[in-house]
Amino acid sequence: MNPQTGRLVPVQVHQPFKSLHWALPAKEERPPPYIFTEAFSSDLMSFGFLEVSPFCKKEAQYSPTYNIHFVVVKGHVEVTIQQRKFIFTVGDSCIDPFGVPYSIKNCSKFRALLSFCTFKGPFYPHQ
Repeated sequence: MNPQTGRLVPVQVHQPFKSLHWALPAKEERPPPYIFTEAFSSDLMSFGFLEVSPFCKKEAQYSPTYNIHFVVVKGHVEVTIQQRKFIFTVGDSCIDPFGVPYSIKNCSKFRALLSFCTFKGPFYPHQ
């Protein structure tokens, strides 16, 4: 509902998992160390999934404008934020603030699956 007009506005609120387009990282040989997909995105936020191959790593990177919230859906991963390492399992989550490098390493022989949500705007008092 648009609060200014009081009218219903059609929006996409569902996308079947099987319909997502999984993207490979640039210039990687198969099997890829990781693949990701964005299910929904807008100027303010996006949502999707990151799948990391067994004993592989998504190398360090950072977002200059988005905070990123990760939730471990499947697997056992090591997340490095700045230079601090954390071990996460199913149900654990973390937030990587914009401008801070992070990497994700799968610590098991099975694929790890994480959901992520990026969002703009201040989240921490110093932002």
